[in-house]
Amino acid sequence: MIKKTLLAAATLAGMTVGAWAEPAKVMVPAGAGGGYDTTGRLAMKVLDSAGIFKDGAVFTNKPGAGGTLGMGEFIRNNKGDNNALMAMGVILVGSQIVTKGSLPFSEVTPIARLTFEFSGIGVPASSNIKTMKDLQAALKANIGAVPFGGGSAGGVDHIMAGLIARSSGAEVPRLNYIPFASGAEAVTQLAGGKLQVLIQGASEMKQLHDAGRIRLIAVSSEQRIPGIDVPTLKEQGVDIVMGNWRGIVGANGMSAEATKTWVERFEKMSQTKEWQEELKKQGLENAFLGGAAFGKFHNAEPARMLPLLTHWGLVLLPAPPPPTTMRGALRPALPTGCCRPSPASAVLSSSWRAPACRCSSSTPGSGRVSCPWPWGSACWGSPPASSGRFSRVSASCRKKRRGRTLRRPSRCRGWGLRPPASSRPW
Repeated sequence: MIKKTLLAAATLAGMTVGAWAEPAKVMVPAGAGGGYDTTGRLAMKVLDSAGIFKDGAVFTNKPGAGGTLGMGEFIRNNKGDNNALMAMGVILVGSQIVTKGSLPFSEVTPIARLTFEFSGIGVPASSNIKTMKDLQAALKANIGAVPFGGGSAGGVDHIMAGLIARSSGAEVPRLNYIPFASGAEAVTQLAGGKLQVLIQGASEMKQLHDAGRIRLIAVSSEQRIPGIDVPTLKEQGVDIVMGNWRGIVGANGMSAEATKTWVERFEKMSQTKEWQEELKKQGLENAFLGGAAFGKFHNAEPARMLPLLTHWGLVLLPAPPPPTTMRGALRPALPTGCCRPSPASAVLSSSWRAPACRCSSSTPGSGRVSCPWPWGSACWGSPPASSGRFSRVSASCRKKRRGRTLRRPSRCRGWGLRPPASSRPW
């Protein structure tokens, strides 16, 4: 009887932690050889060699749509799986913003930010572009004739290309930017002379630069990167310091216990000598940030990126829908000058898909308040100076019907003016 009880208890314990004793299933939403692939494989290798997690890992590479295809597959197929992980980074955040229909990051579990890397600006070895002044001159002469390559549309490479184009005085919306699903593919295209400029992690281009197959003309760090003797952008008069972080997220519905375990594993790994040595070899920096702190950092990234992308036309806002009836009321027209975002005025909606925007004359107590969605409703009245949420703004909302203006005191949620739940900023 005792033996049977012990056997039953052992079986139950095995069922409880069984998933933890299986190989980790790691999704890489990009091609082999790129930054996500390197980060994921390097992390799992050090976890094993340091004896922190020795059950191995099975990797799946799924490039496409800036990584959102792989992310979508990861979310759909691994709900509640305590051993499912995905490598990702800031470029995927940008891709999620600009890719229509992509699933939101609220569907994954933040685990850890692991690495930070500054970018390099590379040209073919035979290129006449040898300095940033040469590149700026070429862009100013004909920006469309200087194709840039880099990571996914909307990512840090794309943003940096726009900043460089702006510094040259060129028309940024005319930037010829070619996104690549894999860093390895992009470097190969540059070495073959099919690209004129490539922006990518400096470590990913170092080997070909050292071999003389490409030429790095600048790095985006504050100071020169050890082991890569290339001047910074700032040294050459371009005031840009920008980099690329990468990390790991878990499946949607991962248990709190499993989340805590994975965060602790990666934190312990980040402190090992093996990890420090591997980062040094790769030219990466240790940027560990775990759990809720990583989630908070991650959630703030779209607000930093989107205003630049929309203002320069690198990413277009959704087209306004045609006027339609909503609860029997016609959608009101927008005030002049409303919903034209700029870096100072564009703000994010809670869905991360498109910015809510503010009227150009929007000031507390002025009688005009922020539009609640990109093509949103015009709310009029005098909200209190302390009011920053539409849900608490009591105003007179106007609508036009048959050539006459009707008034009805109400919150701006009334009269069919309430935007879809996915795009409400409150």
